[in-house]
Amino acid sequence: MTSVSVKKALRTAMKIALPESELPILVPVKPKFRAGTFTWSKNDDVVADPVRQLTQRDLDAYMDPGLRNDLVAMYLPAEYPDVKVLGLVLAIAKELRRGRFDDAQAALNAFVQGSVADPTISAAEHLAWILNAEISKASPIVWQPDGSSQFAFGLYCEDVGTALFLLALQRVGVGRIGRCQGCGEVMIADRTSKRFHDAKCRVRAFMRRRAEEKRRTSRQKGKVN
Repeated sequence: MTSVSVKKALRTAMKIALPESELPILVPVKPKFRAGTFTWSKNDDVVADPVRQLTQRDLDAYMDPGLRNDLVAMYLPAEYPDVKVLGLVLAIAKELRRGRFDDAQAALNAFVQGSVADPTISAAEHLAWILNAEISKASPIVWQPDGSSQFAFGLYCEDVGTALFLLALQRVGVGRIGRCQGCGEVMIADRTSKRFHDAKCRVRAFMRRRAEEKRRTSRQKGKVN
């Protein structure tokens, strides 16, 4: 039987491993807007920087031209993401929420095609590279929320742009995006067991496995002879 301490450790590990569903997204903020502090080493000095949690409501405010400036005024100067790029990611989430998976797939394709592709890697690998590049300035931390005597885990973003992209990706759900095992292209998954775009891709994968089995059998026969 698993001990209580081990169960607690496993729950903690899951919270770190699944930031999109567990960890608050934190960003550096002007002192008067702070909701807590992040203590770290800066130029060999220990500093406690003010931070604030960014939420889905903040993402909606950023996407609204009438509210964007008020949101930006709260935070330190930073590079903000292209509204068009965020809009493409949010379009994927919108179609998924509506259950329109073909439209979600089209929005995902538009997002991938909107960047310069590397011809040496697959579309799925290229997409993973894009997502990791966008969130590369995020890392798990321990912070001190104001009004609490306890520490908490958080996902600290060096700038608001990283946090906003994470929120958009959070709305989609990383687990909804994958690689078709038939054609190798990016794929929207409407269920966790989905492996192929459609029947054609399933047949393509089956024929590829059969061809590989025949080649393996031929090599084995050649060794025997």
